[in-house]
Amino acid sequence: MKIPALLMLSVLFLGGCATNIPSAIENPPPDDILPEAVQRQPDKHHRSQVRWGGVIVGVRNLEQGSEMLLMAQPLNRWGEPLTNGKSQGRFIAYFDEFMDPAEYAAKRKVTVFGEVSGVESRKIGDYPYDYPIVRANQYHLWPVPVNGIRQPLWGWGFHDRFDRRDRIIIVPQPKPTPN
Repeated sequence: MKIPALLMLSVLFLGGCATNIPSAIENPPPDDILPEAVQRQPDKHHRSQVRWGGVIVGVRNLEQGSEMLLMAQPLNRWGEPLTNGKSQGRFIAYFDEFMDPAEYAAKRKVTVFGEVSGVESRKIGDYPYDYPIVRANQYHLWPVPVNGIRQPLWGWGFHDRFDRRDRIIIVPQPKPTPN
């Protein structure tokens, strides 16, 4: 009777530490190529596996799938874009599925894993820009903070108490008193 209870407790404890982030998003490929490197030498990096992330600039649904325009940002060790860092340029991610623009709205954070398929020239306003293209086969849409507090990536368990890297706390400013 003690062994099944201990086994059940172990399963529950370990399940609480699991994440819903795909392993390809959490773990960078061996050659961690940046979008700007693909811009400079697209032929050299053609068909390379990349893990890129950033902030959504726009989503456009096509007849066969969707394209997402992203402003690339550095990633933390879990693959989440750091929006307080300097932009690493822009890139376009193509998906084989419909991406609802209401869910994948501008300024949301996304990380994609896929294969570089070249560079596409477009304009930003009147400025010509070469967008690195990635065919995404895995991705993760990062949660939006609720009431200014970022929800933890894990359920209950060890990480919740001691891993404070994913907390954002907004302190309300006091209201001015009328004279």
